[in-house]
Amino acid sequence: AINIQREINLLQAHLCIPVLAYGSLSSVITLGNKISGKVFFDEDIELLSMLAGYIGMAVENAFLYREANLRKILNENILENIPCGVIAINSNGRINAFNKNAAKMLDISSHDILGKDVKHIGSLFTDILLRTLKDKKTYEMREVVHPTTHLVYSVSTSLLDAGGELGAIMIFSDISEIRKLQSSLNAVTEFEKKLKNLEGRTVTSGIATELGNMLLTHSG
Repeated sequence: AINIQREINLLQAHLCIPVLAYGSLSSVITLGNKISGKVFFDEDIELLSMLAGYIGMAVENAFLYREANLRKILNENILENIPCGVIAINSNGRINAFNKNAAKMLDISSHDILGKDVKHIGSLFTDILLRTLKDKKTYEMREVVHPTTHLVYSVSTSLLDAGGELGAIMIFSDISEIRKLQSSLNAVTEFEKKLKNLEGRTVTSGIATELGNMLLTHSG
């Protein structure tokens, strides 16, 4: 309180009008004496209070804009750095999100595809997104094979409801290498089974031969 009074004295303020934002004191409008030397009337204070109210709303809007802008930047950073492809469409089937991993996997430029019809990303993913949007059919880690590249993708979809406007989002990843490794591992496992089976047969055959020789020796 002492510091505030000191500041008021330094400003030679004779009238202070508080500016409120979100119900808390944001700033203060300070005024010195009128040039005419007259006192401040109720009408003056009412007008200044109204001005302070507008300033308070402007401050609130500035905070809201900054918060929304920071949230947008954060969302964009998350979208661009997530290790999966992300594609989102609005209720009209227009692409409104297409991150760099989606662009890399589908070999499509994000700048060229944003705002365009979903059909431009190819029939496979178009069908999946439109089924999600129109038929409310969601996918969860569904494996699909690209008809042209024959790459294997794991696909998940969900409906979006932002402000009453329905849309759909798809997250996908290329699991082709994983499937190749699994296939190789399965082949090795199958080979080991066959090898063990063959070793068993060889041992059994050896025992049978020895028993046969023993019988021949005793009979001789």
